[in-house]
Amino acid sequence: MKGKGIQADGAQRARATASLAESAPPIHGTALVAAGAAPSWLAGCVFILLPVLLWGAPATALTPPQPASSTKQEAISPIQRQAESYILSQVPEFIQVESIAWTGVRIPTDVGEDVQIRISPAARFTWFGPQRLLAEYPSTSGRVRKLWLSFEVRGQARVACAVEGLARGKVLSDANTRIVAVPLAELPPDYVTDVSALVGRKALRQFREGEILSSRSFEQIADIRRGEKVGVILSQSRFTVETVGVAQEDGRVGEVIFVKNPESGKTFLGRILSDHRVEVTL
Repeated sequence: MKGKGIQADGAQRARATASLAESAPPIHGTALVAAGAAPSWLAGCVFILLPVLLWGAPATALTPPQPASSTKQEAISPIQRQAESYILSQVPEFIQVESIAWTGVRIPTDVGEDVQIRISPAARFTWFGPQRLLAEYPSTSGRVRKLWLSFEVRGQARVACAVEGLARGKVLSDANTRIVAVPLAELPPDYVTDVSALVGRKALRQFREGEILSSRSFEQIADIRRGEKVGVILSQSRFTVETVGVAQEDGRVGEVIFVKNPESGKTFLGRILSDHRVEVTL
C-alpha cells in the first residue's frame, strides 16, 4: 500500500508538471516536453526549475549607445578673436583676467580671416561692469559695417583697502593700508591701486576694516588754512619786501589764494611757496 501511494503521488506530480509545461510560454524557441514522456529524474528537475522559468530570466541591463566624442569646436569669429586680443592688450598690471563674457549682440562667424577689422573702445575702460567696443569691417558689398560689442571682464584686481577701521579725519599712512585681491565686480568707481597717491591725505568719512579705499573719500591736507597768519613776500621788478598777512582761504603749495593785509585791510592774490609763506607779485 505504501508503494502504491508513492507511485500515485509521482503520477499526480508528473501530470501537474506536464500541465504547467504546456501552459508555459516557449523559452528561447523551445517548448517544454511533457513530463510523462521524460524520465522521472528529468521531471523532477523540471518541477524544481519551473518556477524560475515561469518567473522569467533576470533582465540584462542594456547600456544605451554613447554618442561618439566630437572634436569639432564651436567656431570663433575673427571679430571676437581680435576684440579679445585688443582687450587683453589694454589690461593694466594690477588686474588678473579670468575670462571675457560677451553679452547682447550675436557676433557674426561668417567673416573671413583675411578681413581687416578695426577695434576701438566706446569709452575709457573702467574694468568693472559692462564695457563696450566698436568693431568696423567691410561687408561683401564693400560698405563698412559697424558692430557694437558688449562685454564684461571677469577676474580680480589688486587694490588698496583699510587694514583696520579708519576714522573720519585721520591722516592716511602706509601702516593703515594694504593691497588685496578683489573681484572686479566689487570694485567702487574710484578704487585706488597706488597707496602712495593717498598717503598724507585726510579721510572724509569712516572706513571699516578691509573696506576698499576710494580716492574721492580723501582730501589733501592744506599747507595754509583760512585765518592763519602767513609770511608775505611782496615782489616787484626792483625790490622785494617781506611782511605779514592773513590767509583768507585754505590752500596747498603751488595754489593761489587771497591774502589780507591786516593794517590796510586790502586783499591780494598770492601763490603759496611753502607752509606759512606766500608770494604776492605787485
